[in-house]
Amino acid sequence: MFPASSLWASELVDRVVAVVNGEIITLFEINDQLGKMAKQQQGTDIVDPSDPQYDALRRQLLDNKVNDLLLKQEADRLGVSISDGELNNRIEEIKKKNGMTDSAFN
Repeated sequence: MFPASSLWASELVDRVVAVVNGEIITLFEINDQLGKMAKQQQGTDIVDPSDPQYDALRRQLLDNKVNDLLLKQEADRLGVSISDGELNNRIEEIKKKNGMTDSAFN
């Protein structure tokens, strides 16, 4: 048996925040991506929930995720694909053209 207080202490962990042609995007996915950004930025306040720009950043991540899904769905529909080798070669070209290191590119 659970104490009554633990039943009321629950919090929202996940919910659907968008549906793109039948594919869902969850709040967990967006928050997970924010967490990964925080780890990459180490020590900055880029994902501090009290920051006024936090919601704008979350909205931008959601918009990017929707666009990525739409592009993937359209590529699948058209039968367009790219190998990992082709992708990596193109990334290297972009880094070289812009004089970027791996960390600057990331």
